[in-house]
Amino acid sequence: TRRSRVATSPITCLTTVVRPPTTTVVITGHANGALSVWEDEDEEVIWVERGEDALRDVTGCYLPSSSSSSPNVGSLTIVTVSSTGTRHHTASQKSPPHLLDRRTSTTCLFYTVRDKCYVAVGVARPAVIDLYSVSDDDNIKKMASLTGHEDWITSLSFHPTSHYLASGSQDCRIRLWHCHDDETASSEAVLIGHDDAVTDVSWYDSRADDDDDKSLLSSSLDKSILLWREDHSDGVWTPTLRVGSAGGVLGGSLGSSLLGFVRVSSFRDVIVGMGYGGVIYLWQSADGRLRDCLTGHFEGVVDMSWE
Repeated sequence: TRRSRVATSPITCLTTVVRPPTTTVVITGHANGALSVWEDEDEEVIWVERGEDALRDVTGCYLPSSSSSSPNVGSLTIVTVSSTGTRHHTASQKSPPHLLDRRTSTTCLFYTVRDKCYVAVGVARPAVIDLYSVSDDDNIKKMASLTGHEDWITSLSFHPTSHYLASGSQDCRIRLWHCHDDETASSEAVLIGHDDAVTDVSWYDSRADDDDDKSLLSSSLDKSILLWREDHSDGVWTPTLRVGSAGGVLGGSLGSSLLGFVRVSSFRDVIVGMGYGGVIYLWQSADGRLRDCLTGHFEGVVDMSWE
């Protein structure tokens, strides 16, 4: 594995961004507040920025370039959140980060609506979601604050075709927001089904090509992962599948995490969940059947013996 000049500090958050046309850029945030940008083409760090406070989350995107000679290159813009606030970084200019908000923030996400770029930031207290618009010249302007959650915002996920923003919170609730073309957002639904803090939300990756078939995955410290689907007749969202431990029972069924789940995603009708201890579980979304369980040691190995 490759190391950056500041990678001696543990990585606390990571995201990937595609630089047109096909180059993947990896952005890592560290416990010492450092920010590193990796480019897979040259397999090296292309930008490093030092910080002070541990980064909780990082998100980035490439803005369109105004230069006709290189319309697809653009500039990389990054937003990070930490206990000391939300900051905007511009990698192409390598200028000091701009402090957008001093409140403790927990998660952040770039999303696009009609080719316009926006940033959603989950704030701890008060529990709000701040929305920012990003201009082509990399200026960020606050648009609105979404209220409704009663505890820390833990996760955000955006559906690219329906323009739905999903948010999870420590209040055990999931909220859906509709992001409109006029840079406003409205509350669409409240999803109630978890008995403990919601740790992650992720739009379900189905093989179906129907854009109207929206499904959402959520993970929780109640030791369960839920698959939510919308009833098109009345617009009500209900959980259609539960994997892990039903009702948060200690131990639970095969494929349950004793300490709850912290991340969830999907790949071609397979649900992928990461337990609090680091175990990765894979289920069939059709029937909830456990396919695989990837585990191992979580600390240094001190001894071994053939059986």
